Amino acid sequence: MAKPFDLAVGEWWAATATGNYRISDVYPSPNPGGTQTAIINAWSGAAFDSSRNDILVCNGGHTDYAGNEVYAYNVDPLDGNFLQWRRKSFPSTRDDGTNVEEYSGDGSPSARHTYNSISYDPVSDQMFLLPGGYVWGSTGNFSSQLYAFDCATETPNTAQGEAGAWTQKTTPASFPQSDSVAPMAVYDSANEVFVQYCNKGLATYDPATDTWTNQTSFDDINSTANYGVVYVPGSPPHMVLIGATFTQAKRLDTFATSDNSVSSGSWGITGSTAIQDATAPGLIYCTRANKIFGWAGLLSGGTDRRDYYEIDYATKVSTLRTGTGDIPTAPNGNGTYSKFVYLGDGLCAVFNSTTETVYFLRVAESINAPANNQLSWIRA
Repeated sequence: MAKPFDLAVGEWWAATATGNYRISDVYPSPNPGGTQTAIINAWSGAAFDSSRNDILVCNGGHTDYAGNEVYAYNVDPLDGNFLQWRRKSFPSTRDDGTNVEEYSGDGSPSARHTYNSISYDPVSDQMFLLPGGYVWGSTGNFSSQLYAFDCATETPNTAQGEAGAWTQKTTPASFPQSDSVAPMAVYDSANEVFVQYCNKGLATYDPATDTWTNQTSFDDINSTANYGVVYVPGSPPHMVLIGATFTQAKRLDTFATSDNSVSSGSWGITGSTAIQDATAPGLIYCTRANKIFGWAGLLSGGTDRRDYYEIDYATKVSTLRTGTGDIPTAPNGNGTYSKFVYLGDGLCAVFNSTTETVYFLRVAESINAPANNQLSWIRA
């Protein structure tokens, strides 16, 4: 096999610096406003398009970047774009005014911080930008609208709205948007709904019916911090928050806080717990190992940026693992969020800058290891 599929458990690999190996290699001209590096630097997350094996990223927001184009990094060895970035659409022309939900020229969403509120729905084949991010503009207004991007779109020189790629979905009627805290969202594959949580409460969104349901209303998380978030399937599935000295698990059947009191705000992990001290660490979940894996470089302790954390979900024991191989670039100071992406078959990836390559890490043994180097894409 060839890289990255032949990595040993704990081994890192920097994707080869050839072709369009950085977002900056496919950046549009002219600049739509703001700083290009803010596509990643401005509190950005990512989503994984499991239909095309693409890592997706877009936006900037606030005073950082006005462009709303979408980028994709392909990780399928049978695809002609393997280990290359491409631009799926062109930035819309922004309004003369700012602090608006969408650009009037084509009706597509204005740029916004995405945090952990960007996700992919494999049923509808759409990428969703859930409410809560700071929209482009001087005041940093929070978005309250939900938008979906048609992932079949491949129009690198056409704005998304003009191509009909974006659709504005139903806005939550009473669920309050985030306030002074980054919104967190996961796709609950068991129920085929999105779960969004902020310091104002928790709600679910059903893309099949385009409806929101308020599930809770509480203020039991630190309202000034950013977290990593991960979906853990099971009976019941959970949504786990880790970061800024805080760890919490939410049941996704009763939506109650699991195994902790609201006052303490701690899920109770033991062992090497420094991962929860980082701001918005990257988190992924490997089903067959029943483990959460977290990374935030030296922001979460350790002596090497290759170090990562393995958290046994059943026992709540966290273990610091020593990585080998290439040394990844430092995590973005504004948070890794979902830019630490689980690809399947024990393999994940992370990217920290528009001007650097993508790094791969194996966290579990491959159960497929095909002779033709094709990843199985079993999300386990």
